[in-house]
Amino acid sequence: MKLKGINAFEQYVDKALFGIVGASLLGVLAWQFVGPGNQIDVAGQSVDPDKAFNPVRTQAEAILAKVGSQSPALPTPPRSDVLRRFEDRLTKGVSPGKNIVALAPRLSLGAGGAADLAGGAEAPIAPLAVPAPTGVTAATFASAIDPMEIIANEELAKLVPTEQPFDKQAVSVEAVFDGTTLAKSLENDPEGDARSIPLGWWRGQMGVIAVEMERERQLSSGEWGEATVVPPMPGRVSLLKDLDKAVKSKGDLPMLVSKADQAQDLVMRPSYYNIIAGPEWTPPSEMSTGESKTEKIDRIQKQINDLVKEEAALKRRLEQQGKQAPDRGGGRETEGEGGGHGGGGGGGRQPGRPPGPPPTNRDRPGQPVKKNPLETKLEEVQGKITKAQAELDKASAPEQATREPEKRLTLLENPKVRVWTHDMTAEPGATYRYRLRVVTNNPLFGQKLIEAQKDDAQAPIARGEWSEWTDAITVEAKEYFFITGASPSDDIGGARASAELYKFYYGFWRKGTAAVEPGDVLASEAKLPDELRLWDMDKLKAGAKPKITLNDPAADERDGGGGGHGGERRRGGRGETEEVAQPSAEDKAKLNDDGLSKPAPKTIPFLVDAMMLDAAALPSSGDRGSKSKVRTFLRDRAGQIVVRYPDVDGSSDLYKRLASNARMGENQGRPKVKAVNPQDVPVPGAQRPGEDRPGRRDDPPPSDDGGGGGGG
Repeated sequence: MKLKGINAFEQYVDKALFGIVGASLLGVLAWQFVGPGNQIDVAGQSVDPDKAFNPVRTQAEAILAKVGSQSPALPTPPRSDVLRRFEDRLTKGVSPGKNIVALAPRLSLGAGGAADLAGGAEAPIAPLAVPAPTGVTAATFASAIDPMEIIANEELAKLVPTEQPFDKQAVSVEAVFDGTTLAKSLENDPEGDARSIPLGWWRGQMGVIAVEMERERQLSSGEWGEATVVPPMPGRVSLLKDLDKAVKSKGDLPMLVSKADQAQDLVMRPSYYNIIAGPEWTPPSEMSTGESKTEKIDRIQKQINDLVKEEAALKRRLEQQGKQAPDRGGGRETEGEGGGHGGGGGGGRQPGRPPGPPPTNRDRPGQPVKKNPLETKLEEVQGKITKAQAELDKASAPEQATREPEKRLTLLENPKVRVWTHDMTAEPGATYRYRLRVVTNNPLFGQKLIEAQKDDAQAPIARGEWSEWTDAITVEAKEYFFITGASPSDDIGGARASAELYKFYYGFWRKGTAAVEPGDVLASEAKLPDELRLWDMDKLKAGAKPKITLNDPAADERDGGGGGHGGERRRGGRGETEEVAQPSAEDKAKLNDDGLSKPAPKTIPFLVDAMMLDAAALPSSGDRGSKSKVRTFLRDRAGQIVVRYPDVDGSSDLYKRLASNARMGENQGRPKVKAVNPQDVPVPGAQRPGEDRPGRRDDPPPSDDGGGGGGG
């Protein structure tokens, strides 16, 4: 039955709606099983809920890796153009008014300015290059050190004998350092990307901190051993000592440089210890000739004395020749020299007078004048005296008087900075070679450098290049012996030899002699000056203060022994040459009244561990009348056979030097008197100006016959 008033849509709409809802429910239910599931957004990523923490964990691990990285990527700091801002404010007006001008012209900052400092950590900087010293030379030195130095310096006391005298052999090494080359290395721009050291890091802030020395010892094979650093002199300025405590940051560096500048001479040229006996110390460059200043003065003075004697002898001979010469007023023979034989042109030789020399060319008009050979020789000798005296004055003058005053240059202005140091640990008899290097402050210390150069900023000092090695130098041994004569077996006796033994004692070499035969050991003793005295160490350690004699350049004691004690303390240079005078009884009494000294031994023994074996003559050279040379055989302490030749030993430079020094030591401790100027030495028989000539026994007696001859 058809429903009235209900159409088809209305009739089935409920069924259709129910079908759609059912289908939707079935779709949702099916999606739960076959769909992709739920997703959430984490850090811009869609992930399942069970994986929501994975992106967070990944980001956390990345951050943790950056925190533990050794070289993290740092953000670029903002760069501020400080120079431009400074110039703008300096040159531009500060007021809108037209009458206000700029305070100063445009400022240009060069190397070391603000621009350089700002970019210091962005570009590499050339490291400091300290040049090597040049002209290095070494020399040995031996003397007796002042006991007061030993008392005040415990480290030095370990290097000298335990008892007086404190004799010490040492080696001094000198070189020249070019400060201008160091300045160029600081100023010049290097090749490549590296820049020069900024000016503000080193200008007015450079100094020599130390002069270091290395040595190598020569082995018995002739090869050189391992190089070792020579320790600095005990008790002298050492800026390297406790350097880590003194300089902890770059703010401490100016103080170190200031100390180096104030102690410039003590750092670069440390003074030798005060000495009481022996020659004064001089730089190696001045004693490298093999002759010390004292020996040179002694040699020249002896030469002058010999020339003065020769001059006096020539004057005597000329005076005698003048008495014997005939008068040439009217003839060739002597005319009335005594008065009674005079007259007119006659007269023969005076009875009892030898004939005079033949007439010279002076008596012949028109003939060249022939000079008397004695007069020529006299002028030659007098010229030698003048020359030698000038040489003596120059050698005796104090150093400051012989040099013109020089402008004191700064380190970077001076191309010839003299540097030296001393090896107080050198062993007597050993052979060494040395080299030096200069240590300065490091201007890169504590500065901000690039990563590759951080090591250059760690050390407050910069060590320079080593110099070349010196020539081999042998430290003087404590004892020497020389064979001065030898004879083989003959009709007179067996083989025999004479020897001179030398031992260094109290600043000088002491000489002993010995006559030996086969089987004898070389032994002797040397006599010491009676006036030689030693300091009372107990009283000095208790606080007694001895007098300190400052050497007067005009009155030096050439033996270095010091006045009456033979060991009086002295400082300073050497002065005029002095000769020895025997002390009077009063002077000898004064030697014992100071209470701080006591007599030294009268003799010292010699014992050289060498035994004579034989002496034999060498084959003759074949020349007629030539004398055969003799060689002497000895055995040393090592059991080795040693051959010595008397003519070689006696002519060696070492023998001459030791013998000369031993002669000087014989006068040690005796009072001195000034040397007589050779020009003031009176010539025997010479007439002084304005003085009547005294009569001589060989002058003729006055004549009773009249006034003598003239030629009338």
